[in-house]
Amino acid sequence: MGPCGSAHQQGTGRGGGGAHFESPVVSVGFARFHPNLLVGGTYSGQIILWDNRSHRRTPVQRSPLSAAAHTHPVYCVNVVGTQNANNLITVSTDGRMCSWSLDMLSQPQAFAHSAPS
Repeated sequence: MGPCGSAHQQGTGRGGGGAHFESPVVSVGFARFHPNLLVGGTYSGQIILWDNRSHRRTPVQRSPLSAAAHTHPVYCVNVVGTQNANNLITVSTDGRMCSWSLDMLSQPQAFAHSAPS
């Protein structure tokens, strides 16, 4: 998978060990520098974080649905930086690129918005 890989997955929450989400997961990636973390982007614009050390079937953290973050599907999730200083970068079809701290998904640390062409 490339730096902005996507996976069209939707858990059912019924049998078979699937998880249920309010919105389909449309992108997923391993958190570079954090071997136990997996990040995902949803069709509704939420960012979700799983920790494979947790015994929960649901994400351990998720961003709120907010106009301050993404409002359209998030098709790119990628952790960039170094071992000591890294951020999660997400890109959505709403034209926003957001930078997040993996420790706090309550709001993006910064964002850039592309102008319509």
